Amino acid sequence: MPDDFIYNHPIAQGPAPRVTPRQLALIIRTLDNRKAPGPDNIPNGMIKLFHRFHPSVLPTLFSACLTLGHFPTPWKTGAVVFIPNPDKDLSTADGHRSITLLCGFGKLLEVVLNIELVDYLEEEKLLHNDQFGFRRKRGTEDAIHDALSKIEECRASSYYTTAISFDIRGAFDNASWAAILQSPALAGVPGHIR
Repeated sequence: MPDDFIYNHPIAQGPAPRVTPRQLALIIRTLDNRKAPGPDNIPNGMIKLFHRFHPSVLPTLFSACLTLGHFPTPWKTGAVVFIPNPDKDLSTADGHRSITLLCGFGKLLEVVLNIELVDYLEEEKLLHNDQFGFRRKRGTEDAIHDALSKIEECRASSYYTTAISFDIRGAFDNASWAAILQSPALAGVPGHIR
């Protein structure tokens, strides 16, 4: 998305929250040391060590990013790696799976922003009750349990029941960020998250 993107909705103002060393330590603890580093070549193990010995630096940096509403451009840059898929014809595009290796600091800031966004959406009750993906304390098992309960309820009432399942290939990759950010449901999202 271009940096000069104009929003139709006024951005909600207010102070950005301060990221604390403790909050960040909980996030950093979940980093997998086996993951390959991004273009900056800084592995997760080094980020963990850095935070352990300098616990105030990253929270101060991330707090500044939230306050300024800025996501550093180098943290958005990724290195694309193509992994051969042994079950497919390697001479075709489908014969490889691509992954993008991102900078660890950018991934951490994404987690901080995601926590802020989910907290806001949950507090304002902007998520549909039947949404299970990308929700806290809700997952696939809950969705299956909910579906089975509804099926049993329909069967007990002698109603016909039909289930339709579909997957949209590349849905997230092809989403219009302009349309998402213009959504009236997101009009009140605090500026530091936008």
